[in-house]
Amino acid sequence: HPVFPHWARIKKDLHSDLIEEIISESHAPEVRKRLLKYENKIDFAFVDGDHTYHGLRKDIFLTKELLKVGGYMVLHDTLGVWDCKRVFDDLIQAKDFILVRNFAIRFGISIWQLQRKKRIPTAFNRSTGRGKL
Repeated sequence: HPVFPHWARIKKDLHSDLIEEIISESHAPEVRKRLLKYENKIDFAFVDGDHTYHGLRKDIFLTKELLKVGGYMVLHDTLGVWDCKRVFDDLIQAKDFILVRNFAIRFGISIWQLQRKKRIPTAFNRSTGRGKL
């Protein structure tokens, strides 16, 4: 988020090279265009999106395109926000992701591993957040 107050402090203490920093609307077509060069190449993604049910699902569909099989996705606020909890429950039923670890404290953080890509996200999935994860 462009007005995230702690990012400047956290960024300098990151001790890692940022390959690409995008501060924008994650559902915008130009964001996906910029990220497609990483398709099937990402080992780890932290998803902390807009906290709406369909918005978070759109973020997961995009993340799924970018992750390697065996890669990890971390979701934030899976206990503290109702729509995030609903997506968590959807992912429990998903065939392509498995829950690796769930930290059921405070707002909740869950770690998922992409096991396979049987269901490749479509333009419909990405634009609506609907469909099977």
